Amino acid sequence: MIKRTFITSLALLLFISIFAWADRRNFAWTYEYKTMAKGEAEIEHYLTPSVDEENAISWSHQVEVEYGITNRFDASVYQMFGQKPEGFLKYEGYKLRGRYRFGEQGLYPLDPLIYLEFVQKPNEIEFEEKLVLGKVFGKSFMAANLTLEQEIEKEEEERELEFIINPTLGIGYQLKPYFSVGLEFYSHTEILEGEVEHTAIFSGPTISLAGRKVWWTLSFLPQLTGITDEHDKLMVRSLLGIFL
Repeated sequence: MIKRTFITSLALLLFISIFAWADRRNFAWTYEYKTMAKGEAEIEHYLTPSVDEENAISWSHQVEVEYGITNRFDASVYQMFGQKPEGFLKYEGYKLRGRYRFGEQGLYPLDPLIYLEFVQKPNEIEFEEKLVLGKVFGKSFMAANLTLEQEIEKEEEERELEFIINPTLGIGYQLKPYFSVGLEFYSHTEILEGEVEHTAIFSGPTISLAGRKVWWTLSFLPQLTGITDEHDKLMVRSLLGIFL
């Protein structure tokens, strides 16, 4: 039933995308040199499954509303939800983020963008700083993200500070105006009390379909490092954007 529903939804999305044109994110984990235009708004849905040691699947949902404040600065509000295996959908907190582009595309050898994010969860606060570097070469494009996160987690009466270093890289090609393919690289390193807790590296393909009002991106990133106790063997993410 789930498989049939997914195939039906995908077919409907393909139909919509063929008969429309739009902006979209070409990668699921890597941000590009893009912001919303002034006065424009978009809703995005992130769907990220996670498989545990017993092959049970948990689902992470994020619903984002983003708005262009100027032509180079936009802001977003995220609402986060999670669903454990055989459980109900549960609210998990919110995010606030802003992006600012420096100049127009092609002004620098690598176009820079600054991304700042604040996350509030029931027992945790997170801060994230991201430098986005992008470049377009005709129908080819690339984006690199240098990300630093700080997580402050409250456990009983103690507070624990953890740092996360998370560089990513995306390389893509636009086969058609409505269809692009790419390859993403994703690295995740957690540091607690000055010591590296664990590191994982992922890499895999991404596809993106775009329409006038709708776009959809799907990414599959298998783990390359063989560390499975803290990370999934395969990272999967679906992004759906609806332009308002």
